[in-house]
Amino acid sequence: MRSPHPIRTVLAFALSFAPAASLAQAPLVVPTAAQAAWQDLELGVFFHFGINTFHGVEWSDGTLDPRTFDPRDLDAEEWVRTAKEAGARYLLLTAKHHDGFCLWPTRTTDYSVRSSPWKGGAGDVVREVAAACRKHELKLGLYLSPWDRHEPCYGDREAYDRFYRRQLEELLTGYGPLVEVWFDGAGSEGREYDWPGIIALVRRHQPEAMVFNMGAPTIRWSGNEKGYAPEPCWNVVREEDVLRFAWGKARSDGSGTVWLPVECDVSIRGGWFWHPGGEKTLKSLEDLLVIYYRSVGRGANLLLNVPPDRRGRLPEADAARLRELAGEVRRRFEAPLAAAAGEGEEVVLDLGEPRNVDHLVSMEDIRHGERVKGYAIELRVPNAWLPVARGTAIGHKRIDVFAPIIADAVRLRVTSSAARPVFRSVAAFGVGDRSRIVFGRTPAGLLAEAESAAAEGDLQGALGHLEHALTNVPAYAPAHAARGELLARMGRSEPAARDLDLAASLMWLGGPRQHLRAVELFKLGRFRESAAAFDEAVAAGGRTHSSDECWERGLARYYAGDLAGGRSQFEGYHRVGPLDIENGLWIFLCAAPELGVEKARALIPEYRDRRRPPFPALLDLYLGKGSVDAVLAQAREASEGPEREERLFYAHLYAAKHLQAAGEPERARAHVAEALARPVDHFMLWCARAEAARARL
Repeated sequence: MRSPHPIRTVLAFALSFAPAASLAQAPLVVPTAAQAAWQDLELGVFFHFGINTFHGVEWSDGTLDPRTFDPRDLDAEEWVRTAKEAGARYLLLTAKHHDGFCLWPTRTTDYSVRSSPWKGGAGDVVREVAAACRKHELKLGLYLSPWDRHEPCYGDREAYDRFYRRQLEELLTGYGPLVEVWFDGAGSEGREYDWPGIIALVRRHQPEAMVFNMGAPTIRWSGNEKGYAPEPCWNVVREEDVLRFAWGKARSDGSGTVWLPVECDVSIRGGWFWHPGGEKTLKSLEDLLVIYYRSVGRGANLLLNVPPDRRGRLPEADAARLRELAGEVRRRFEAPLAAAAGEGEEVVLDLGEPRNVDHLVSMEDIRHGERVKGYAIELRVPNAWLPVARGTAIGHKRIDVFAPIIADAVRLRVTSSAARPVFRSVAAFGVGDRSRIVFGRTPAGLLAEAESAAAEGDLQGALGHLEHALTNVPAYAPAHAARGELLARMGRSEPAARDLDLAASLMWLGGPRQHLRAVELFKLGRFRESAAAFDEAVAAGGRTHSSDECWERGLARYYAGDLAGGRSQFEGYHRVGPLDIENGLWIFLCAAPELGVEKARALIPEYRDRRRPPFPALLDLYLGKGSVDAVLAQAREASEGPEREERLFYAHLYAAKHLQAAGEPERARAHVAEALARPVDHFMLWCARAEAARARL
């Protein structure tokens, strides 16, 4: 790193230099050599490209014509060169997304580039990207969706496992070394694949490749698609939580026996694939800096998606924004005021003279484990050490930013540790007036402060930051989206829906927030609008799993009076999700007016997985073999606590629906009231409220 000023380093007496071999080896979890090397990559670029690109959709169902895939000016070298100019050290390509269309001429299916007009069916996008990566010395990773909406054998688990292993082996053996294999969980919740066989192939052919998210992961998902790592971001996790991270259902407190670093994925635009007009959703430099600080700055890797367009080129605005980000990161961090490395509980950086300081970048030598558990940062001003920041996890890297202060020394003091800390680097920076401070009082800075406050549970404080941002810039769409999300979390559905509607009109809602908007509209009883918003959530992408995509969309249609649409969605859930009785009952309720009760009942017995609702008497009721009293009796047999309350909720709700259909509205109203009295808090509670409105309770 070049510096216009000499880099000065003074280490306090508490910091001694010792060769690694002399360190007391505490029984700490450490990364493999491959994991440590991957964490050093820090920034990768994701390329979502495929048949969806040519149809303006995020997810398609495997029926789009392969002859529509025709990128007549595809330039993989441009993709890779731009990624390298942006400071990326690796890239990921969607070799196959959920639609099943393959970007290489696979021998397993004709749903691939082989059936497209591109290069007369002789093209291979994966090969072109791999060759460009070798030329420009970037590492290559490949995304192969386990969920395949085109392949006819997907419903036959053994047959599809064989099919998927063949596809994976082609990619593992045909394109040189891979740094990462990306297994997306979307659409696969509840589905078991042959993970032992899949992981065995990866280990045999690409033993150094990282495995993302599923099977036997060596790196984990951040739990969101905003590009934010958890705070604090620990590398060590409990073994029993490893697979729960795939669904965003686990956090780490730094204890455990498995080293599982974080990768944060986010798109530079509002969607993952290219869409006409999508440049309106292009993230600003300030947005990207916030993401960088909250991913790389928390010790995670950042995977930033830049979708190629229908030409097969990167949009000029996106490429320019990438270069702008790279330039700003270089300006901030290429010239430290002072730096040090070594072993000890305290590091003092002597700046030589009073200087403006506003950043400290710390890195542990993670080969010795995650040793720092708490630290404080102090600046030396006349006659005192001034505390400016504190934290817990450092790990691979931690970027601390604070208000600029003139000081002549910086001190990092470890306040808690698992063993004697080993620092790979500690460096101070003065960004100052060369650029905006990320957590300043700009609208984007206020948004970042709001998200920090919300993450720490200070919802009212977060709301205040957002109000401030919107006072300054009333049409600032990201703040409207964040305020809508926050208000929904606070249980204020009506203003939440207003903010989310406004953000949607400003083209700022990706899949997860569109889904949230749909839920809030549902809560308000605006079922037709809710159904449309669920459709928009799926079109916008995001991590909408089968239950989001089909189940809740089906409920919105049902309550909007679109029984055929509701039935179609519930049957869609049956195709991509696990069988369960509840789904069968909703199909029955949608089908009964059309087919008649007896024919509709014939649809139910297929749903034999009795996890939800978890008692068979309810099935008997809808088959015409049982009674409401039997359902309630069985629900009461459950043990005390939340399980019993949930059973009683379902018992009363479905008893009410049965009695409504049987022409007994008074008894139905009584059971709806009992359902609403149960202390449960999930989406079905709003269905009970919809039933109450129907029954005029």
